[in-house]
Amino acid sequence: MTTPVRILFTRYRALLLVRHGNTMTAARDFDRSLSEEGGRQCARAATTWLPKVERQYRFTTIVHSTARRCGQTLRSILKDRSISPIPEPTLYDDILQPKAKGLWQACGYAPLSDYFAQPGGEAFLMNYANTVLWRLSEVCHGEQEAGAQAQNSDQRDSALLVCGH
Repeated sequence: MTTPVRILFTRYRALLLVRHGNTMTAARDFDRSLSEEGGRQCARAATTWLPKVERQYRFTTIVHSTARRCGQTLRSILKDRSISPIPEPTLYDDILQPKAKGLWQACGYAPLSDYFAQPGGEAFLMNYANTVLWRLSEVCHGEQEAGAQAQNSDQRDSALLVCGH
């Protein structure tokens, strides 16, 4: 049986996960922008983290949550790179699963272990993780079919970069 993890890791040597920088408050969570501190965090990542990562990997696909702060984070870190990040709604859990509202109300910004401790929390998070992995594998497959990776078929240094929450 083909799994999303197998699909992703036959195509990429690495999966790199980046969390958005610090944010300001907004009426809707989806609309939160990077704060000044978040901008500084991205600037540091662009000058310290990114050069180290780029010595080992080549980003062939970049995906981010559709929440404003995630796009801002990647644009700030990647600046002049020629690859365009792909916005993916599945990575913003409130859009994908309205049931997340109950867990969010119960746990807020608590550690992930608090979410697992909630009734039904573990099953919900496992289902959400599986949904995200399948969707990422679909997005990446579509990118490959569209020829986005055709210019260099050597995948030994290829990486998928995902910015989320």
